[in-house]
Amino acid sequence: LTARMGDSISNGACLSSLVCKPSSKWRMTWDVLNFLAIGCDLVYLPLQAFQLPRDTMMATTEWVTTIFWSLDIVFSFFCGFHHCGLVEMRWSRVAKRYLKSWFAFDFVLATFDWVILLQLIKDGSDNDMFGFVQIGNYGKVVRLMRIMRMLRFIRLVKVMSVLAEFSDFLHTEVAQTVFGVTKLLVAIAGLNHGIACAWYFVGASELYDWSWVAQ
Repeated sequence: LTARMGDSISNGACLSSLVCKPSSKWRMTWDVLNFLAIGCDLVYLPLQAFQLPRDTMMATTEWVTTIFWSLDIVFSFFCGFHHCGLVEMRWSRVAKRYLKSWFAFDFVLATFDWVILLQLIKDGSDNDMFGFVQIGNYGKVVRLMRIMRMLRFIRLVKVMSVLAEFSDFLHTEVAQTVFGVTKLLVAIAGLNHGIACAWYFVGASELYDWSWVAQ
């Protein structure tokens, strides 16, 4: 049989039956949750430069985002994708594609997050992210992991590809314009937020005897 543009390719295997189409409601809902999780990371992670006290909201945000990104690893093994005009729904191909692309990065970041959370439970408090509160090599490793959590922002590349697919479902010029302007506004706000937090961190660091923060 000749496959037509937009047709789905599946082999009828048990796991393949669990793969969702890129345009399915499940996939769209999960993509929206991805946007929300990325938004939380964009706001929360740069704020760690201010050494804010750990409260219930901050702890909840850490737990929710960590659990979500861990579940996202599992969900990514069951997300079909477009290939040469066809929708690939064979689980073996979907899993192989994910393993060759984002799996290693996602797994390392998720491991960092769980190690940090378990360390916080053990200590019973949120230690200084950039200071030298903890003692020993293990403390240095945990502190390094916290800094490397900033690598979460690389997921923006992944989100941009999802946004490109999402824009294909907007069939009116007005909707596409509003969507494009919204993306630009969010990008500008996120960039300004990151720059402001980074500027504060540079001023508050111990590399200088005096700074505008100390004054």
